Amino acid sequence: MSSTMLSTNAEYYMGMALKLAELGRFTTQPNPMVGCVIVKDETVVGTGFHIRAGEPHAEIHALNMAGSNAKGADVYVTLEPCTHHGRTGPCCDALMAAGIKSVIIATHDPNPVITSKGEIELSKAGIDIYYNVLRQQALDINRFYFHRFNDADKPYVIAKWAMTNDGLLTRPNSPYITGELAREHIHQLRQLADAILVGANTIRHDNPQLTNRLKHIPDELRRQPKRIILSSDASFKTNARVFNGEYQQLTQVISPSDNPDFLTQLKNNNINTLIVEGGGITLDYFFEQGWVDEIHVYIADCQTNSVDAIRQAAFIQDKHQFTMKETQQLGPDTFIRARIIQTGDT
Repeated sequence: MSSTMLSTNAEYYMGMALKLAELGRFTTQPNPMVGCVIVKDETVVGTGFHIRAGEPHAEIHALNMAGSNAKGADVYVTLEPCTHHGRTGPCCDALMAAGIKSVIIATHDPNPVITSKGEIELSKAGIDIYYNVLRQQALDINRFYFHRFNDADKPYVIAKWAMTNDGLLTRPNSPYITGELAREHIHQLRQLADAILVGANTIRHDNPQLTNRLKHIPDELRRQPKRIILSSDASFKTNARVFNGEYQQLTQVISPSDNPDFLTQLKNNNINTLIVEGGGITLDYFFEQGWVDEIHVYIADCQTNSVDAIRQAAFIQDKHQFTMKETQQLGPDTFIRARIIQTGDT
């Protein structure tokens, strides 16, 4: 049992740690995003976040900033501190050596190498442990990471599409539906994904690149997702861009009729996060199969914060229920992120 009282400002400090964690959103893969705030006598003395795999963890950055002020302080961290030796040393050892008084953790780490081991080590050293402060927010920012360690037999599937404000998936006389800000935002998701999937008609009609062209990120950190074409007919134009150019080796054609377990095979081949980008037939197929976990919708020339706006898409039916997670105005367009309410969800 903890011998100290949890600060009345605990959620505030953990909120700071969560915001710090998200600073590593595009650089930490395959590691999770983690933020850390060190507080002594209700004064923040150290902050840090994990920047990229192989570099110091959030706790180490925060301890370095705090210096001797870490002794007797409280540590707020968004994910359970590690105890194992990887490319960096155990964070628990560093916390104990610094003389930390208590560690407040948003949620356990799902990695079996880490789960609950940090709590055990820190408790043995007489450090008070608190869990589940802003837990849902911590789970949300690392939802792809948590999915990797659950028992799901498929990737985490994100259905993504852009549409006009009256529900059309195409705009006459233009290759684009949304503006530049929305199109740049799409590449943020591609940076986080392991693969993009489209139907054959998207390749034949739109001839997309399906590459990650996210700006303002070093080339060595830019991740290129695999490109998966769902088609029972493998006849494509030889000049299709996904079969040519620098990343042609990342393209794979899959026939769902010949390979009905293709999603399980993708998960087994380390495709943990999959974006389904269209077209309408392919999106409808994934919704009908109950495979969609989350939706990302870009609505052109629209200002709304209502999840009901997505129901204009023809493949969204009354049986599909959603929980709003995020809305964002991107110039004239609206971005909506929502979670599918699955059977059994509470």
